[in-house]
Amino acid sequence: MRGVEQMYIPKDDPEVDNLYTKGQLKALREQELRKAKEEVYKALKHWVDFFEKSGKYAKIGKVKREKGWETMGPAPTLCARAEEGRPKSRQPPPAEP
Repeated sequence: MRGVEQMYIPKDDPEVDNLYTKGQLKALREQELRKAKEEVYKALKHWVDFFEKSGKYAKIGKVKREKGWETMGPAPTLCARAEEGRPKSRQPPPAEP
């Protein structure tokens, strides 16, 4: 599901991003990516569980692929609808007292 995590990562907003230091922005992006991957996993797990537990769909087999296929080639890009549905922007950092 490489590339799908972009659906859950907020769009960049230069005005808001400039309020963070480089270190803060790097840490924030890493955190956003981690959370996005968790969301993708939960969404995929929902459908895997749905089809496994459904008596309507029989398990046929497994898809065989060569090792490392997940990382071969460029990551797919989001379709226009998924891109539009991305979160608008990250929140500005809290004001210092």
